Amino acid sequence: MTVTLEIAGLRSAITKLDALVSVIGSARNRALLGTPTSLPSLTDSSALARKAAWLTDQKTEVLQPLLDLAILLDDTHTGSVSFVGSSDIDSINAKLAAELAKQLATPPVLGTSSEELNELLEIARRAGLDPTAYADVLQLYYVTKAAEKAGIDLTTWDVSLGAEAVSEHYELTYAYYAQLMLDNPNFRWAGMAAMIGPSFAAGFEDIEFFQTIARDLADKLGPVPDWLLPFPVNQLDELSDLGADELQFYQTTFLQMQKDIFYDASMMHEAYLEGGLGNIEELRRAGLLGTDPRQADQAYNAWVDINTASRTGDTELLNHGNEQLLYREQYYTIADQYQDMKNHDPTGEVMTYMMGLVGQPSIPGSHTLGEVDDPIKFQVDTMPLVPGVQGGEVSVNIPRSNIADFDTRWGLIEDDTLPAYLDLLKNDPDQVEDILNQDVRERIDEMRLSERWPDILDSLVDTDVRLW
Repeated sequence: MTVTLEIAGLRSAITKLDALVSVIGSARNRALLGTPTSLPSLTDSSALARKAAWLTDQKTEVLQPLLDLAILLDDTHTGSVSFVGSSDIDSINAKLAAELAKQLATPPVLGTSSEELNELLEIARRAGLDPTAYADVLQLYYVTKAAEKAGIDLTTWDVSLGAEAVSEHYELTYAYYAQLMLDNPNFRWAGMAAMIGPSFAAGFEDIEFFQTIARDLADKLGPVPDWLLPFPVNQLDELSDLGADELQFYQTTFLQMQKDIFYDASMMHEAYLEGGLGNIEELRRAGLLGTDPRQADQAYNAWVDINTASRTGDTELLNHGNEQLLYREQYYTIADQYQDMKNHDPTGEVMTYMMGLVGQPSIPGSHTLGEVDDPIKFQVDTMPLVPGVQGGEVSVNIPRSNIADFDTRWGLIEDDTLPAYLDLLKNDPDQVEDILNQDVRERIDEMRLSERWPDILDSLVDTDVRLW
């Protein structure tokens, strides 16, 4: 036989049934309280409870499976579906289970609306499936929800096309983070990501400028003994003549890191906004917080801290929770990609070293890695052919370590960048708000290396002439 299901009709039937159950519930409450009623049939509280339970069962066991099956089968969005089969509820449930498994095995494509994704999620949840069975849909739902808020087209976010092609995408991500913080002041990770993002973006937009940096750096550090420098000096020549394919590798890796952060962070923030810790727990059960229990627990506990602090006003706990989200980003989300760049022959080590040399977090009061590290000092005889003790001490203001290494990167964040951000939040919240409301493109342009490099270069080497 041919079975036809009308989605609007089934929705209407469920709505009416819910309304009837609500009326019966109110009548039962009046009956339990002994409130007089003009309808004797509505005075037996036990009978009312049985009727409500029967109606609820009809919704759960009959109407809802029919509606769920209709939604899954309506791939053309006509609102009506027909199929050949039996209409008995066991057959409907079997067909529903088979169709659901089929759709979860091939998750919806990018560009599917969050509304459609949510319908599929709700069907999977009603079916009692383990979250691992619908993990791909769950992640895509929250990321899509964030992208819709931000105005990001996920279908065109192809980092292999280069920075110019996806500049709108990453600009919108930083605007999204800013709005998260402005709307939810407890989302301090988002505020920091919005503030520091333009300096990150300026770096991968200026990737070709690293050739100029390599040439200038080789000239500037020429008098400095190679053995004193904490990077392979011979790679500077390689870097200055780097081909387009090699430059693209570094830029694409950076762009992918930025995208990966958005996928992970927006997923968690949208999940929490929609359903609090219950939704974060669902992400954990789905394996979306990490398959390593330590990684998953670390993220979940961060949200527990944020949630508790939101209720209690505990600023220290709030900062700790947001710091743990930052740790997750640096240690779990992008650490491997940093190492991939560092290990990329023949220029990876010096390229990532220079990222730390010129990288300036776009947070007022923060410093570069070279400014935080103690300078490298050595003594020279400035007049070796002249008898006497005339000499000089040279200070080289460059990092002693590589920003691609997690310990170096986290040390800079923990000791300088994060304290500067928290100090700004505490002592100048108006400035934070002004920065978050500033146009992202303007802030990226302010951080471009072509604007900052001459001053950085001038500050690299200081020579003090003195007697020794």
